Amino acid sequence: MDEYLTKSRNEALEGQNQFAVAGFDKGYQAFRMNVFDTNARTMNSKAITEGIQQSSDNLMNVVGDVTGGQFNGTTDQAAQAIASRFNLLSSTSLLRDDARKTTLNNTLVQIAQTGNKSLVDALLAQKLSSGVTVASTLGGTTAAEMSLHAQSMDDQNQRKRVDDEIRPFLTQADAGELDQRGFNDWAQKNERWVTASTWNAVINHSQSQLNQRQNNINRFQLLSTAQQSMANAQQSTRVAIDQGNLAYLQPQQVMSPEGKMKAFETEQYAQQYMANRVQQEQMPFDKQVQFYSTNKVDNPQWKSILQSGLTNLASLGWTPDGKQQGQLNQQGQGAIDTFNRINAVNPAYAQQLAGGAYQKLSDIQFLMEKGGFPDANSAASLVYQGGNSGVTEADMGAMKANVASAVNDVVNPGFMSRTVHWAEGLWGNDQTNLTAVQADIRRRSELLLKSGQVPDAASAVKATVQYLQDPNVSTNINNTLYLNKDLPQVPKGEDRGKWVERFIDEVPGKVADAQDIGKGNIRMEPNDRGGYTMWTGGVPLTDTNHQVLNYSRQQVEKWIGNTYSADLKAKTAAANAEHAAEVQRALNPIDPQYLQ
Repeated sequence: MDEYLTKSRNEALEGQNQFAVAGFDKGYQAFRMNVFDTNARTMNSKAITEGIQQSSDNLMNVVGDVTGGQFNGTTDQAAQAIASRFNLLSSTSLLRDDARKTTLNNTLVQIAQTGNKSLVDALLAQKLSSGVTVASTLGGTTAAEMSLHAQSMDDQNQRKRVDDEIRPFLTQADAGELDQRGFNDWAQKNERWVTASTWNAVINHSQSQLNQRQNNINRFQLLSTAQQSMANAQQSTRVAIDQGNLAYLQPQQVMSPEGKMKAFETEQYAQQYMANRVQQEQMPFDKQVQFYSTNKVDNPQWKSILQSGLTNLASLGWTPDGKQQGQLNQQGQGAIDTFNRINAVNPAYAQQLAGGAYQKLSDIQFLMEKGGFPDANSAASLVYQGGNSGVTEADMGAMKANVASAVNDVVNPGFMSRTVHWAEGLWGNDQTNLTAVQADIRRRSELLLKSGQVPDAASAVKATVQYLQDPNVSTNINNTLYLNKDLPQVPKGEDRGKWVERFIDEVPGKVADAQDIGKGNIRMEPNDRGGYTMWTGGVPLTDTNHQVLNYSRQQVEKWIGNTYSADLKAKTAAANAEHAAEVQRALNPIDPQYLQ
């Protein structure tokens, strides 16, 4: 340093006079001494700093050794090792006296930062080579701060550890599967950092989750039981429906998902199941009616159609001057069409659906099919006019009696009844039996009279009988009058009357002949099931087992069809045989001499 300063002075004063040199040197010596002093202080501070750093690093290496996993000694032994190394460093030039306190302080700060309070306290208690403790060397306040700082960092580290260690217990608690014994042992060991509220929260949460799981299990069990009870009720309903016995199925109880018993809604489920079956099987209409009627279940669609049309039907009637009042709309027409189709298959089921409106709807159908009012609007107007005419029940009773008497005069003319001259000769000279149409005559006459279309019972009966005289309306078979509507269908172009006569002669007639009753007096009377009952001598005809002879329309039509086909085949065979014979004769003519 001195050489550098001297060289710099000489270079600066080179060529200067002696006065300039004397002036420069006057201040130069003071500057030179100041530079030497500053450099000495700088070098001393650097040496101290480097000594502190190197000593601190050396001590922390020892700290790392005694706090590592390979150290098996006690905390006091670890503190002694650190103190011994400090004493060793103090005896060298590396760690000067004025840097010892700082080195100790730095080492303790770093140990305290790890939260190792026990090591901090043990090191503070260690005596140094100077004969005083580390705590005394640092001062009481600093030593206390070191211990508290270590405690604070230890608490922080322990809380983090507790947070990490409690997580598996929280996971168990979330599932309601807390290992309570293990949790209690762990909490007791960490009671300083695990508060009572935390312990209670974990225990209660686990119990709550366990209760919830049990509730879920119970709820699932109830739901399963409820579903099973519902499935059983549905199955019983389906079996009963398929067997046509739903009407006899006892009321069923099912369990709700809440565990309460309630009545099974049999009809609602039955309607849904039956609708699906009808759709899947593409069931014909008559089969649908039988399907619903045998199970006594309302078809909701049909019932809705009937109910929606009644309001329109009730608005129909006749004005005093004989004009129709009101107009049949789509709902009214739909109600009539639907009722007619159902009633033709099963009147009892039609009555079930129509309820109190059955009689009026049935009367409309009667007028359309048998009463000479094929137009639904006219038939409905006549029926509902009768309902709006103000006729009381008492009046109706007398009216029916008058009609019955007038009908009897026509159907059973004789000693006890009046002679009805206008009826003579309507169907020829022979007395025609009107028994088969007696009920129809009475019904049509009552409707005419009730609606005000005729003035009295006799006029109503006369108008009805004259209507029945039309061959497009009725047919006289064996001197018994039948409505064409009631007779079976026959092959196109065939005489309906002759075929019915043949059926009576060849089918129930054979039964009568076998009993020596005679088939000449057999009468085929339509019944309320859409078929026919055989009568003779005023009583039903029975077979050898005393069963009344009843035939459905389908049975009679099938017999007629089969017999017609057999006749046709026989005629064809006979014609073919005759043709073959003619051909044979043409091919093999007979010698005239053999004909003489």
